[in-house]
Amino acid sequence: MGKIRAKRRAARSRPEPAGLPTTSPVKAIEETSESPESRSLPILHRLASHDVTERKWACTSLSHLLLDCAQRTELIQGRVVRRLTPLLLDEVMEIREAAAGALRNMSSVDEPGVLEYMASEDIMTHLSALVKDTVARLVTGMEEGKKEKMTADRGVLLSILEEALCLLWNMSEGSSVVVEVFNREELLPFILQLLQPTTHPLSLCLAAAQLLHVVTEDNQDAIRLVVSLPGTLSHLESVLDRTLPDDDCGRGQMLVLRVAIAGVFHNCLAALPEAVIESTLCGVLAVVASVLCVDTAPLLTGCQGDSETEELRLIFSAQELACEVLANVCYNEGDGSDGGEWADCDSVEDVEGADMMEASQMPVSRDLPSLKLIVEAQAHTKVCNLFLHLCSVFDTCPEPVIQRLTSLMSAALLTLQNLASSLPTDVWQDHMRTIWPTLFNLPSAYNDNTFPVLGLLLALVDKLDTSQLLTEEQLMKVCKVGVASGEVGVRADIMRLVGAAASSALRHTTPHLPMLQIAGSTLRDCVAKDPSLWVVSQALDSIFDMFGSDSCPPPLLHSLSLLPVLRQSSATFSARLRVERKGLGPHISMVQSAKVNLPRFISYMASKH
Repeated sequence: MGKIRAKRRAARSRPEPAGLPTTSPVKAIEETSESPESRSLPILHRLASHDVTERKWACTSLSHLLLDCAQRTELIQGRVVRRLTPLLLDEVMEIREAAAGALRNMSSVDEPGVLEYMASEDIMTHLSALVKDTVARLVTGMEEGKKEKMTADRGVLLSILEEALCLLWNMSEGSSVVVEVFNREELLPFILQLLQPTTHPLSLCLAAAQLLHVVTEDNQDAIRLVVSLPGTLSHLESVLDRTLPDDDCGRGQMLVLRVAIAGVFHNCLAALPEAVIESTLCGVLAVVASVLCVDTAPLLTGCQGDSETEELRLIFSAQELACEVLANVCYNEGDGSDGGEWADCDSVEDVEGADMMEASQMPVSRDLPSLKLIVEAQAHTKVCNLFLHLCSVFDTCPEPVIQRLTSLMSAALLTLQNLASSLPTDVWQDHMRTIWPTLFNLPSAYNDNTFPVLGLLLALVDKLDTSQLLTEEQLMKVCKVGVASGEVGVRADIMRLVGAAASSALRHTTPHLPMLQIAGSTLRDCVAKDPSLWVVSQALDSIFDMFGSDSCPPPLLHSLSLLPVLRQSSATFSARLRVERKGLGPHISMVQSAKVNLPRFISYMASKH
């Protein structure tokens, strides 16, 4: 539910597939009724053809076939990456571009194991050579008088680089091996040469900046180079200070470019001289805040049918990246580590378990003045306003826009969670009280998982007195989600949330009995019926807190018939633990604690009542 720093690299939204043209032979293949194997495998053999047209046709065909799951599986078995990668250095530049585009498409699919497979096929040897060669040609041109078989104009070189950088970006997001090779091949200076908005197209600069942002995350070799190479920091700062272009698409690209560079500065923050850290962080937060408050309402109003403008897509991408950078700023302030990678977690318990396991391995960095500067930049206010704006327009948008908004809303919720956990309560409580009712009435079209919402609710319940905020209707809605969810992590977190809400209600001199009845019956039913011992243990932990309180009304325990359920659970707990132990992972300590405390709690409650 939330995101944490972890050693394993995790993919964000990757660059989209390349829009390579579909040739008529590809259409002919797709229109046949043959099996995927008979369609795709002959194409692999044509990659080695001596005929230039046939090699190019094969690359273009594969760029489409690799997006299809069944055909991709067949192509992987045919060693498609091993056959494609030599064409990254083909003597014909157009074939280099087509091969890079096909591999980029393959790297963009959201399928476990694909990036690891691509890395294992030694793709980086040819890809590194392609980047170095193409940048050298673009920057310095071909040596005068040198006889070469291939010629290429600037446009083809730019296209090759854009495909190659997006491929490298995708690979770096999902594979630490690729980042290690990136360091070993010393690719970073070549990437920096492409960050020239006055010389190169913004689309190429954007791909270079986003790649640089990814490879400087938890990568001390890259960070040292960025900080130490003469003129690099001042050049990156000049990119941050550039004014936005007049054209719509260029303005959107520049927003993404600036926030990506801001992310690079944040990644490198701990390596900067002490004297410039605060001013650098001020610059990062200023960019983030300015991107978060970009008004998309006029563009959303102008959306026709199922269309989505390129400018709108770019603004959403910039705002999602800005949320990530801001969440990282909050995280660094709270954990005292030098950073790491974002990794999706199934629940708050995953976060806690990962923190405990990795705490001893993380070096301590200097304290950063993050929280004070976040407040000064009003970044917390702007992300709150962004979230409320998204909720207000969500259900009226066409489908392609809703897909973008879903990703952006999840990013905003995760950022709000980090802000709620990090900032002093008096700074943001008015904002969060405004957001509170919206969390229980999210747009019907928001179909992302419930972890981001639960994460924020848990952060708020931990910090706020929610007894005056949470209504019976809202608690019932939360409980129904917990009962109906097939996600173990969702159910566990809801049991924790229900327990926290009950504890908050009990702190008042006159506890609200209907609210406690709802919470108690939900926890009781979970203990009696949930198939996961982890979820049962979380419910028991909440029961211990709730009913162990002296302020808990005595009649409540009897009305719920809780003790018979607890005795039944205690009788089977040890047997269930033996069966489920291997699958409990980081939750084993909580389950073992529940096992020890359950008999004691039963004895305590029996003697008390």
